[in-house]
Amino acid sequence: MAVGEQGQVGMQEAREDRCEPAYTLIRKLGGYEQVALFVRRHGIRQARAMNRAAVYRWTVSQDKGGTGGQIPAKHWAALIKAGREEVGIVVTIDDLSPAVAEQLQASTRQ
Repeated sequence: MAVGEQGQVGMQEAREDRCEPAYTLIRKLGGYEQVALFVRRHGIRQARAMNRAAVYRWTVSQDKGGTGGQIPAKHWAALIKAGREEVGIVVTIDDLSPAVAEQLQASTRQ
């Protein structure tokens, strides 16, 4: 395999790592680096070392070492605040975890 081909294979794999809902929310907020910055700026003290690679792992399937599209709940408040204050969008529970949103809606109907 030539060097150029190897690079293309790596890029193709990156395109396939689009687990939801993380991938869509990261795009809405401006990308991996921007989300890492938001989490460092608005997040919990332990998130000060957040980087682009850590955010990228949210979009990777679990069998490849990622979170399978799940955004860690400890970062939700930072993403909601960053969305509102820095991007001008409303980040909802549906954006963060459709499964949790569905559970909340079901519990309020009872």
